[in-house]
Amino acid sequence: MAKSAKEIVTKFIQFTNDHKDVKGAVNLMDENIKFIGPAMQCNNRKEYEDLLHNFLPRHTGWKHHQTLEHGNEICFIEDIYLVGLNGEKITLELAEWFKVENEKIVYHKVFYDPTEFNKAFNLNLIIKS
Repeated sequence: MAKSAKEIVTKFIQFTNDHKDVKGAVNLMDENIKFIGPAMQCNNRKEYEDLLHNFLPRHTGWKHHQTLEHGNEICFIEDIYLVGLNGEKITLELAEWFKVENEKIVYHKVFYDPTEFNKAFNLNLIIKS
């Protein structure tokens, strides 16, 4: 039986946020997944896999607030807790927008204020208008 977009995205969130299981998360991604965030972007599954290997060790927990569903599009609203490079603990209040096609995640966009993230990870971004 085919899995719904919500089931697939929920499983992805469990793999990343609860289990830090990169392999499980990657298995739910389309080869050409697009990841877009305020601090970084990925254009395919391999790039996203590399990002997760670097990001998840800094991820210490999360709090789910809301899940919104519209057809094959899912939005999770949550807080995630991270430890920066200098050991500083930060909380990101974020929304994650997913699109699912053929039981694979093809698009993942994350919305949050990157100020604390950039400080915690020594990222100097130039914002162009």
